[in-house]
Amino acid sequence: MKLRPHQAKGRIVSRISRADYFFDGKPDDEHAGPVEFEFTDGSTLQINIEPDGNSVRYSWLPIRFPDPARGEEGWKRVVLTDSEPYSVLIGQQVTAVDVLRFRSVGEGISWISTSVPAGYGFKFGNGHTLAYFNCWDDAKIVLDDDPWQLRDEYGLEDGYAWKSGNVFDVASSRWPIW
Repeated sequence: MKLRPHQAKGRIVSRISRADYFFDGKPDDEHAGPVEFEFTDGSTLQINIEPDGNSVRYSWLPIRFPDPARGEEGWKRVVLTDSEPYSVLIGQQVTAVDVLRFRSVGEGISWISTSVPAGYGFKFGNGHTLAYFNCWDDAKIVLDDDPWQLRDEYGLEDGYAWKSGNVFDVASSRWPIW
């Protein structure tokens, strides 16, 4: 059986990282890259954007980083939970997971048949939230804010909605769909 991101619920965070392609030795602050949740039970959830500008994909495998010892270059690990503000998530249990759905807006378009997962929201035992989503081919990570509420900042249009309201209020979405 293939695990889904919702099966992170109940797991305890040991580390959250993102992958970044460094330019001139500096991380890219505009694009978050893939995100990786490592849990105390040894499992790892990876979420990454798809090149379509809207959707994300997930895997229960760790991100494969290049090995500098073998002369490989490229993406590097940035451990978010090594510093503020993300360090508050270490040792926290995931209490809820929700999917941010996106669909093209149009007359007679069915949510069920045309929507794609555009991101995921996670809620933790200490009340903090983290959202990872595709923002027009840029990966974004937001701590303690609902991306839909910041839609002007991120350029999100009508057509995004939280599926269940487990993390963020479904009523805050323009399209209450479920």
